[in-house]
Amino acid sequence: MPGRTAGMVMMTIFGAIWWMAGSGTMDMPCRTAALIAGAAVTVALLVYARRQNASATKEPPPGVDGAAVMRQFNLVGMAEGLAILVVVIACVVSGYPQLIAALVCLVVGVHFLPLAGVFHVPLYRITGGVLVVVAVVTLVAGAAGSWSDDTWLAVPAIASAIVLWLTAAVLPTSGAE
Repeated sequence: MPGRTAGMVMMTIFGAIWWMAGSGTMDMPCRTAALIAGAAVTVALLVYARRQNASATKEPPPGVDGAAVMRQFNLVGMAEGLAILVVVIACVVSGYPQLIAALVCLVVGVHFLPLAGVFHVPLYRITGGVLVVVAVVTLVAGAAGSWSDDTWLAVPAIASAIVLWLTAAVLPTSGAE
């Protein structure tokens, strides 16, 4: 599966995970509607990715060392996973589990910044920047108000899903550096 198609699939799936997490905080009639809508978006994006894959070049562009790109991608992914693990443990141990979603959103946003260079996809800088803003706004607004645990989860989860899905949708048409 070529790089951009793989990116579309990954962002679609992680968007769906975020969407399910955020939808789980809703009351039942809204939850059902949200889950159905999320499933529809996910299926539509996966079908779109499959169509993009059929017409995509299967080889890396000339001058691109596919193995080196994958090594860099794997390093960024491992750092992201480790950072998420640290966030979850720190939030639980410190008694602030409601911060997990916002801080994971922050980690995910930051991880997109080096990926923009690894894959030569400037769009990832926008994706990462928007996710960082979502996380910061969640942390500031949540701290300023008296948010329920459900709101602490719903805001960054639903916003992250939308950002990832939008990125997946425009990725095939975004230019490379």
